[in-house]
Amino acid sequence: SDGKENKVAPPPRLEMVLRKNKAKIPLEESLSINPFVGKNEESPSGKYHLRGVVHHVGSTAFSGHYTTCAKRALHPDQQGNDEKKSDDANNSPPDNEEQWMFFDDRVGAKKDMDYVTGNERNQRNCYMALYELR
Repeated sequence: SDGKENKVAPPPRLEMVLRKNKAKIPLEESLSINPFVGKNEESPSGKYHLRGVVHHVGSTAFSGHYTTCAKRALHPDQQGNDEKKSDDANNSPPDNEEQWMFFDDRVGAKKDMDYVTGNERNQRNCYMALYELR
């Protein structure tokens, strides 16, 4: 051995499948795994940010109903608010603006972070949380 350690890089995406007992599961907008990184593992340079949540209502995974909240990038003409936009660059929305969406069968609706992480029904029905390293 030449004294170098083989470091294991952190995964770019993190999925957490949660066993359900209807307990309230608080979700965080971002999380760090640094406290859990072993000595032979590379610490991630950023944090994991919530990208999606799958909800399940039903007694088993094979029956019931699934819904999801997912973060998506907005098309440039969807960015910013509904007020008249100015040509001033200081009032322009960022190029990477994103919006949380709730999907239930064929219905999609815009939601905010509080709905995704703070809604008690969503916390009790959380089946899977998906995080991405940024």
